[in-house]
Amino acid sequence: MLKVTEILKDPITVKGRKVQEVRTYSIRTERMNDNCLPIRYAQSLMIWIDKDGYIGEMESIFPIQTDENIEFAFSSNIVKEQGFPQLQIKEKNMDIKVKNTEKGFILLFSDDRRINRIIECGDVKFYCLDQFVIALEAMISM
Repeated sequence: MLKVTEILKDPITVKGRKVQEVRTYSIRTERMNDNCLPIRYAQSLMIWIDKDGYIGEMESIFPIQTDENIEFAFSSNIVKEQGFPQLQIKEKNMDIKVKNTEKGFILLFSDDRRINRIIECGDVKFYCLDQFVIALEAMISM
């Protein structure tokens, strides 16, 4: 599980990308550098995190694809925040799924669909239940 420990309020560039022919989905941030620590989160997901706990890059190659209709259960008192989450990896090797959308993709980190917090940074949204990231939605600029 990915636990949000803090929110960086400074503007940060985050870009989503997918290459459908080779089933690769990624987000890359301006924090990516040679000092980022690579972590295999799942069989199909690598995360590069900088020394402060922020994603440099997240890349999923050949994830389990789903065509299911994904419906999140948004809390009536949902918290919406602008910024970029600092993360702590609590568990690894979780199966993840990807859902192609009309404008990008959704990476699903949990079967739980309850959402009470959305952290938005540019074209990327982190859907959370309390401090834990349930899903990540990335819009792709054409």
